[in-house]
Amino acid sequence: LCTVIRLTRHESILPDEIARIGRDFASHPRLRELHVIGSPLHEAAAKGLQALIANAPQLQLVHLFDTEMSDSELKIILQGLRAAEAVTQLYIARHDQLTSEGISAIASTIKVLSRLKVLSLRGLTISPADTILGDAIGTCQNLERLQMNYAGLNSESIAAIVAALKAPNLRHLDLSNNHLGVDGVFLTLTAVSEKLQDLELRSVDMHDEAAFQIGQYLDSLY
Repeated sequence: LCTVIRLTRHESILPDEIARIGRDFASHPRLRELHVIGSPLHEAAAKGLQALIANAPQLQLVHLFDTEMSDSELKIILQGLRAAEAVTQLYIARHDQLTSEGISAIASTIKVLSRLKVLSLRGLTISPADTILGDAIGTCQNLERLQMNYAGLNSESIAAIVAALKAPNLRHLDLSNNHLGVDGVFLTLTAVSEKLQDLELRSVDMHDEAAFQIGQYLDSLY
């Protein structure tokens, strides 16, 4: 039996067919990775994937990228994910249709994934009202890598999720391509855990003088 399922850029596959694939592979004990990239996920497909995920006890990686799903479809899939206790890597990226309702569903799921080590929310839009997400990420005891690049973050929304930056074992953090500005960058630097080894801040709306000030601040720490 295969251990990896990839549904990649299957624009011609109907949602019902994805649902059938999900049902056919349900109760597939050896499945380790599930990748759904660029394939449409509507309600029938989401229910099929929910069954697949919930019945794969050894599933470790779930990758949902650019799948055109709404809050309701994401919530269906996440119901299955909450039963996948072995998951260590979760990628939910490039989903422009998601609102704070979907973000809240992600937050509640993260709380029960106790083994989670890698979390990517690249390309999701995080608002200042999404404090529940930061709180949930901050409780992830085993989280080592967090990607929130292209997430529409600014100085206000980064403040809302500041708890996420304090995850106790966070080693790698990517906040690139957000509108953090000087205030957001300083907030990030003062909030991150001492265990952090790698911080990516490319294209975060800082002028040269601000970058110089931040460089001086970092020099003062060492």
